[in-house]
Amino acid sequence: MNYNFDEIHDRTHTSSKKWNPSMYKARFNGHTDLLPLWVADMDFKVSEGINKRLSKVVESGIFGYTGFDDEYYDAIIRWHKEKHNFALAAEDITYTPGVVTAVNFCLEVFTKENDAIIIQTPVYYPFSNAIRNNNRKLITSPLIESEPLYYTMDLEDFERKIIDNDVKMFILCSPHNPVGRVWTREELEKVAEICLKHNVLVISDEIHSDLLFFGNEHTPFMNISEEIAQQTITCTAVSKTFNLAGLKISNIIIKNKELRERYQKFMDQQHLLSPNAFAMEMVKGAYLESDDWYEQVKEYIEGNIQFAADYLEKETENLRMRPLQGTYLGWIDARKFSTDPEVLTELCEVKAKVAFDFGHWFGEEGNGFLRINLACPRSIVAEALSRLKKAVEL
Repeated sequence: MNYNFDEIHDRTHTSSKKWNPSMYKARFNGHTDLLPLWVADMDFKVSEGINKRLSKVVESGIFGYTGFDDEYYDAIIRWHKEKHNFALAAEDITYTPGVVTAVNFCLEVFTKENDAIIIQTPVYYPFSNAIRNNNRKLITSPLIESEPLYYTMDLEDFERKIIDNDVKMFILCSPHNPVGRVWTREELEKVAEICLKHNVLVISDEIHSDLLFFGNEHTPFMNISEEIAQQTITCTAVSKTFNLAGLKISNIIIKNKELRERYQKFMDQQHLLSPNAFAMEMVKGAYLESDDWYEQVKEYIEGNIQFAADYLEKETENLRMRPLQGTYLGWIDARKFSTDPEVLTELCEVKAKVAFDFGHWFGEEGNGFLRINLACPRSIVAEALSRLKKAVEL
């Protein structure tokens, strides 16, 4: 490898939300001595292509207002076509500071107060937060654990709840965070059929779509059919793939002209017209000049995934993790130890001194689980799992 992903970078005295104790302590009951493997950013330096682009901006010494040029759109179009056979035009792409921001905006633009919005739990908790914060009605259709730690969609329950609650919007997580599923085309076709039948607008969060492992392939939801493409808003970004979350830029893809104009009008009203001076060059550096870094980081993370799954299988009796298909967020099953959130909180924060995302944050279906961030040096993964094993055995 040309990049050293084993290198440790001390971020405890930076403004890192993940590593600085003064910043994460509020999330973890005041604890300031935890090994952090929670929030979804990587502990790897970015690619040389990105660094060179950002360095040129710094060297210019001028940080005025920026606009979107042809190279920016060409970079996004090139990446999605080459990596996912997802054909885009420049007019399909709308800038928003982040995917969670876009989800909140879509709720405000395309639904009304008390409208029913459906999600598939356990799922990324900012979805439910956004629904509640915007005074919409939260409807959950839990995933089915069809075999140990392998989840499928309960499509009968999904459609029944859409009908019973007059659901207006579905927030799809693809690949799914936190269970690590990469949905098959056949699964997504069935979802599309239901949403078209009942006129449900789909917000498809595909922010992890580049992070695929063990031969799995991502199907963009818009690629299912032209009909569903006109009823879908797809959210992508460079942030997870290239460890660039702090620069705040995402690509919100809207092929339906009427929906796009409504969304852009709202963005104009918020005066969110352009990114910061670094963000646009960051996207170009990622999508045009980082293919080598991208392939190498996927290989390294896949090794971490297998390492973690093997370690828990061989070294512990009460903890398991199925190798995930997508994302870099492992879903550790601790149900044999306990399903009580308070017991697991004490296990991790007090005994193991490790910060994970707790499963119950993702919905009650997550009780008894821990989400571990595996996009870090393997030595950190090993240390975290060793601490967890010792804590369970106490």
